[in-house]
Amino acid sequence: MNHLGRREFPSLVGLLSPLGLLRGMAQRVPPSATAQRISADAFLELSARLTGRTGLDPEIAQTEQLPDSENRIVPDYENRDALGLPRPRIRFRLDDYTRRGLEEGRRIHLQILTAMKCTEVQHGDDVKGSGHVIGTYRMGSDPKRSVVDADLRAHDHHNLYLLAAVCFPPALPPTRP
Repeated sequence: MNHLGRREFPSLVGLLSPLGLLRGMAQRVPPSATAQRISADAFLELSARLTGRTGLDPEIAQTEQLPDSENRIVPDYENRDALGLPRPRIRFRLDDYTRRGLEEGRRIHLQILTAMKCTEVQHGDDVKGSGHVIGTYRMGSDPKRSVVDADLRAHDHHNLYLLAAVCFPPALPPTRP
């Protein structure tokens, strides 16, 4: 499968979800939505036509950030909450791969909406949306380089197990094995 239809994106880092997902999403769009409501069937028909014209698979793409050791959440000991606990300090940046993926997604989005004869298309520069917070702490055998062991037991507290998605490797969606 050709990821986003470009040589620069040969791997399947990110989610390629079938248009069946779009069908369910389109049916939940309220008639009062400000954007022009397009039925899922019309979109599927357009996608089938675009597939023949562009060679792209008729799918929706969401990008995923690659693992980056500089992206992290650390305690901010200079900024505390009402209980005196350090607040989290979040260090996050988008790498060039992710930025290029977002740009390519906008390009494809514009191509589809232009073919649908939409009269107004806007793309913001900021990253919006929701995701699954996963991969926040590390698993490993070395307490100096990880938070939990292979059984999700905290290195610093032997009777504490941290059961959450935060040890999952990056993946979209997290429900896929």
